Amino acid sequence: MTTVHGPTVGRRRLRSALRRARDAAGLTQEQVAAAMDWSLSKLIRIEAGSVSISTNDVKALLGHYRMTDQSQIDELVELARVSRRRTWWSQYKDTLPSAYASYIGLETEASKLSFFQPSGIPGLLQTESYARAAVTAASTTVGDTMDDEQIEVRHAIRMRRQKEVLDRPDRPDIDVVLDEAALHRQTGGPESLREQLVHLAEVGRLPRVTIRVLPFTAGDYALRARS
Repeated sequence: MTTVHGPTVGRRRLRSALRRARDAAGLTQEQVAAAMDWSLSKLIRIEAGSVSISTNDVKALLGHYRMTDQSQIDELVELARVSRRRTWWSQYKDTLPSAYASYIGLETEASKLSFFQPSGIPGLLQTESYARAAVTAASTTVGDTMDDEQIEVRHAIRMRRQKEVLDRPDRPDIDVVLDEAALHRQTGGPESLREQLVHLAEVGRLPRVTIRVLPFTAGDYALRARS
């Protein structure tokens, strides 16, 4: 059976598996929705992974698809069960953008995280004072204006993300590359930056954490997506 670490990955695996099962059965979304007495939008949301599905509905759906491989059925039922688990960030669902919630889920369940920061410190490595200053600065950007309460929520989420990732017994491999400029930008002021640099040195000594700096002497560079 496929190992599932949490609800975010579980839901993504389930949605792909259910789409493949429907295609293998030669059925359209409209046909399945009508047969299950569901709205078409419900099936679309399930296959998009935007909503969870109960284990009973998964069993009924797979029965309609005439799936007979019991090990595969058991795996998909388990994926449905895992995908419905409540997460720590669920308490913020009314204020947290869905894309950010998905990011947190993937980050929490990742086995490796890679960062390149040209002008700041990654959220997972920020001190409380640096993080508050960074979130406050971000709150003034176009299209992302936040009031004081929202700033505190974002700050609390960032601090919780650190705990959930860095304190995991199976901490992911974390590979960070910082532009040297990030070490000089005084986010929150000189004292905040000094505290942040000390914290970076401490975190960099943790197992499975690598922090490197691209110096000014490296000259110009361009970022390229991996193919």
